Amino acid sequence: DRWFPSELQDTLPCSFVICRTQVSPAALLLGCSHFSAFRSDVVRLVRRSRPDILPRDKKIAFGQLIDIDSEPDILELLIEREFLDVMHGSFESIAVYFKNRLNLEWPVSSGLQEVNAIRNCIIHNMARADKRLVAAAPVWTGGQEIALTPSAFPGVGLTVRRFGQALRAT
Repeated sequence: DRWFPSELQDTLPCSFVICRTQVSPAALLLGCSHFSAFRSDVVRLVRRSRPDILPRDKKIAFGQLIDIDSEPDILELLIEREFLDVMHGSFESIAVYFKNRLNLEWPVSSGLQEVNAIRNCIIHNMARADKRLVAAAPVWTGGQEIALTPSAFPGVGLTVRRFGQALRAT
């Protein structure tokens, strides 16, 4: 008894082209996930080190306060609420937040916006270009299948690393 039915053996990916087609989007999604985690860490770090710049108009429900034991826990709740509000926004709104609220310049790169739009299409639109991707990069057309190669976005990783280095310098 084989681990895979012999009549389906021919359906397994067995070529470099097929493997590349599967690995390239996975690599892009992984890179986007790492960048998202990096952004999240930056927001939390800045807010914890500078609670004085948290919005003053945030409200906490009384039921939430009852469960909190200390002032630092209240602060942590406020940070998490702001974090969730911001990070679930659009790529553009996150960039505006970094600039206006954290006083941190976002990398000026249409490549990042395009990669984010491709990520969203892969996850939410069955790897087909939508109007947001077309707006971010007019080389795409609506409904176009997104087929990536390893060399599709060579500069994006470098842009993200430079962004991290620039943040460390501020």
